[in-house]
Amino acid sequence: MSDDETLDITLRSPARVAARCIIVAALLTRTAIEEVAGETDAELAAEAFDLRGWLHTEGLWGDVTPKEKAFLSAPIGHISPDDVVAASWEAAALDALAWALGLVPALDPTELGDTGRLVDEIPHP
Repeated sequence: MSDDETLDITLRSPARVAARCIIVAALLTRTAIEEVAGETDAELAAEAFDLRGWLHTEGLWGDVTPKEKAFLSAPIGHISPDDVVAASWEAAALDALAWALGLVPALDPTELGDTGRLVDEIPHP
């Protein structure tokens, strides 16, 4: 195989993959909050606030991308439906990350796992 045909792959440590799982689960939780909340839903706004605060407390906020920070920090009811749908696709990423950590068995590439159950099992506030 020539140098032009090789891939340079940087593997992440299990701890980094686990941190990413937690962040993606937080994004999916925030997506769920946005889907059911109205702009004046104080209880869900508090839940979104606690989610951000917990990521800070656990030292994970520095691993959150700028786009994810904007999503997680947006006031309830102020995320566009397109952005909610885009964030919901993170479920596929969570399935892959959970598989890499041995938390779930390999899935058929055409299926999603039980992401709701997985989100509930991943550490969160």
